[in-house]
Amino acid sequence: MIDRKYRGLIVIAFAASVILIIEPEAILEPGFQISFSAVLVLVTSYQINANNIQNKNNEIFCVNND
Repeated sequence: MIDRKYRGLIVIAFAASVILIIEPEAILEPGFQISFSAVLVLVTSYQINANNIQNKNNEIFCVNND
């Protein structure tokens, strides 16, 4: 389970679906919209930048080993 990779967008969609099934009018509440928007931005920005961070660390590691 430690090596398992989670799909952030799928988890967000699942959480939103569960909340909306239980309380459909939650979609009209600003707190719901702002919270899920913020989490969506964080997850997507991490997914976009994760490869860049990993590549930079590898380059630094290679330079230090020379």
